[in-house]
Amino acid sequence: MLKRSAFLLLTIIGFTVQAQNVDVFGPQPFREILDNEFPINSWTPSAPSAVKNLQYFLLLDAETKSNVVTLSDDNSTLAISSVGDVIHTYGTVLRGVLQIVDINSDTDDDFANKYRMVPLLHSYFALNYSSGSSEVFAVDVGSYYVEEATGSGYLVVEFDGTPDAVILSASGQYTYNGTTGLQEENSSWTRQWFVLDNGKLSLTGDEADATTFFMADARDLIDNIIDDGSDFDPSGIDWQTNPFAAYPEGLWKYEESDFNGSFLMDVDEAYMPQFGDHESTLDAAVEALNEIESTLTTNGESLRYDKEVYLTFRENLLSRTLSLTDIYNGRLNERLVAYVYFTNAADDSGAHHPFMVIASHNISDSPNYLIDVSRPPGDGSGGGYAEQSITRNAVLGYFLIKIPLKDYGVIDQLTDNDLSPYGILADELDTDPSDYDVYNYVGPSSQAIAIDGVVVYPGYNNNLRFAAEDGEITSTGIHVGRGMGLHYHADGHGFNQNGLNLYNLADYEGKNHPPMIGFGYDGLVMFGRYEEGYASMAGYGEALDDYGGHDHDGFGYHYHAFSKSFEAQGPVGGEPIPFTQHFFNVGAWRGNINGIPGFLEVTPQQLKNEDIGRYAGASYESGEPGPGSVEVEACESYVWEGTTYTTSGTYTVTLTNASGGDSLVTLELTIWEEPVVLVTASDGVLMAEEQEGVTYQWYDCEKDASIENQTNSSFTPMGPGSFAVNVSNGPCSVLSACVEVDETILSTEPANGILVYPNPVTTDFRILGISEPTRVTVMSISGQIISQITDINSDTDIPVPKPPGVYLIKIDLGDKVLLKRIITTF
Repeated sequence: MLKRSAFLLLTIIGFTVQAQNVDVFGPQPFREILDNEFPINSWTPSAPSAVKNLQYFLLLDAETKSNVVTLSDDNSTLAISSVGDVIHTYGTVLRGVLQIVDINSDTDDDFANKYRMVPLLHSYFALNYSSGSSEVFAVDVGSYYVEEATGSGYLVVEFDGTPDAVILSASGQYTYNGTTGLQEENSSWTRQWFVLDNGKLSLTGDEADATTFFMADARDLIDNIIDDGSDFDPSGIDWQTNPFAAYPEGLWKYEESDFNGSFLMDVDEAYMPQFGDHESTLDAAVEALNEIESTLTTNGESLRYDKEVYLTFRENLLSRTLSLTDIYNGRLNERLVAYVYFTNAADDSGAHHPFMVIASHNISDSPNYLIDVSRPPGDGSGGGYAEQSITRNAVLGYFLIKIPLKDYGVIDQLTDNDLSPYGILADELDTDPSDYDVYNYVGPSSQAIAIDGVVVYPGYNNNLRFAAEDGEITSTGIHVGRGMGLHYHADGHGFNQNGLNLYNLADYEGKNHPPMIGFGYDGLVMFGRYEEGYASMAGYGEALDDYGGHDHDGFGYHYHAFSKSFEAQGPVGGEPIPFTQHFFNVGAWRGNINGIPGFLEVTPQQLKNEDIGRYAGASYESGEPGPGSVEVEACESYVWEGTTYTTSGTYTVTLTNASGGDSLVTLELTIWEEPVVLVTASDGVLMAEEQEGVTYQWYDCEKDASIENQTNSSFTPMGPGSFAVNVSNGPCSVLSACVEVDETILSTEPANGILVYPNPVTTDFRILGISEPTRVTVMSISGQIISQITDINSDTDIPVPKPPGVYLIKIDLGDKVLLKRIITTF
């Protein structure tokens, strides 16, 4: 077993630290971007020139252009919102954006000019209709979890008219057949027309009642489009109509990930205290880094960067969860990265080689727009590109990335790094060694990992052209290969500063350096590009070398994203086409890789390798993994190694270890119950059912935002609106339906003959209409008890609470409880 020593813990860090006077921080995760204020506060909708496949739009009524169809927070229902409410946050805007996708887009059939309507945030959803509720709603129609969806199916939509005045009809419907696993045509369907009806989107059988809609161009708000001739498609390549590639075999549900099962058997138990994103796991990570630093110092070596750099990167990785349905077998609200931990194994000579190890599912937390790519990679099934299926979907992956922590130095000459054990990208096209450069003298696959846990490839593809040059990537600089695993080839922020990329201009505010965006496998940290509007940032005037890196302020050599002009190969006989390549990373490593053990091993399989498994966390003194233990808190149930657990307890499972023997892993499981959410309204007060041990957070549904300091079971609105409460019990969290509060509910007229008088009050007040002695509790507006008086009757004077403000009066009548609101003035 590994031996561990205790060292002084660092102070727990926040999201921004300083290293050598340089701000070190990660960019906002997408779930936080959704809550950011939208930068446009005034919008005049405009319509695209025509209805066309893959068009992004917002659906408004044509008459007033003030009512917008939007998706609810829980992704299931559609609402009609005002334009002002939509352009409030990035989330409210994105929940209003739809895309039309021709029903034959994923086949080799000709386009039908009939469409599915797909929410931008949920590319595996589509609009369907329920005759029971008479509403159009959004539902999963194509993800790995489609069988779990209620009412899965989609409407076949046709457009009659121009985008500024168009009638939408549902000419057909497909419904999910759980037996065949297919969406099958509903043969009994008859054409119906879309209509805005009483604040909801519905269908009507009478064309005369159909609503005339306005298709507002979403690009006016969110520009995620790659124009022909732009930097990400300089040659103007057409959208390829090849059928979509079949999903790989052996896919699995998120909760069945090996990171929750057999992986734990292969990792030494000494590292498991670092697993998770809690204060205790951070303490363990800090302790591990302290031990690593001490070991290196003793041996006359050093970390490449300050410890805070690695801890900040770890924190940002673990903070990211999936906020949209854009990964075929991804789960909403689950982590992108399972674990980040620090190892400190020694080789057989006793030299230590510490690593930051990242167990990643290789998925991004923001929209990928894979369906929009002009020319995705083929599936390699044989024949030329025209005969192949193409990859337009992404799936979960298993990556175990090791980032070296020790400073191995940097190289002077390009070929000082020996790539012969790994393969050289340039050699795949028999490039003469004299033509090696920083773009082609790279490994044949990933070179780095981004701060969202997605691997990063060089700018070149395997044809030794920039992936952007071949129209292979989305506006975020990402695409998928033959195995449908995501990877970056370029910097989306450099191409399109729409606020929805891996990093964005909002991340620059108040900082003295661009954000951290990744780590190269050589151990060099990667930062975002320098922006002209932030010329005072540290290192702004220091030129980048051919590898895209520099050093300043004593921080240490590091990479930056950057842009550089090139020429794309034009049509045969035509002129070259100038374009700008937006580098996430160049490709070639400047960090010295020759002494890094297990270099370019990026899968969990490396744990089973006797020589290098130790550096990724395998036990290596005895050759056998120790009795692993992992603590898990789950809501209602937990799936581990194919077994579903519904009660708390200690469980063990026999797994096959790296040597082929049987060993036990222990699961310390705590199961939490999902809280009950029931909201009632009385005399202007909204009340959630009180439950022991839960927490409350009230929300303003119209503003799509939490209400500050409203964290009790009751809430008194100060005016009409729509409100909801989120009730949390450990990892279980349930959001109530929105409750509409109008002037009637806010009325101060007596209810049940009970009246607080006077109201407003300056001195004492009484409870009128009480027929027998009663207990009265005076509370602050947040529910804090101020005083409690028993045996109150109608002529009892109750002292006015202080200071002036709004208070709640809880009146216990025995068989029921009334809540009244009073206003005190002095």
